[in-house]
Amino acid sequence: QAQLQAATASSGDKVQDLEQRLHAASTTSERLQEALHTKERQCAELEQSVSSHAEDLERHLRTHTQTREDMGQQNAALQSQGLALERERDALLEENADLQLRLQTVRTYLHNTASFSEVEVEDLKAP
Repeated sequence: QAQLQAATASSGDKVQDLEQRLHAASTTSERLQEALHTKERQCAELEQSVSSHAEDLERHLRTHTQTREDMGQQNAALQSQGLALERERDALLEENADLQLRLQTVRTYLHNTASFSEVEVEDLKAP
């Protein structure tokens, strides 16, 4: 009977030890479950943040691309206007040169006419 009591006491100690270990494991499992839920929530928040940031970057890229295309079109228009202005300037320079030549011709004519008139006036004064 002493052996039975000793075995029962030993079994009771083992059962109590197993119950304590089970309780500890259960507590650890609950803490791990809470930690897992926290990590899952943090992951979901991070995914949302990354998704939102990606959308912002895509929007910025579209805006930048559109701005670049607009600037390219404006540049092409300005180059076209620049070429038109150069052609207009060349035409005006040519017209100016022509007018300068015509002015010089008129001045020469007027000078020659004035000289001729002075000679005629002098001839008329002579007896």
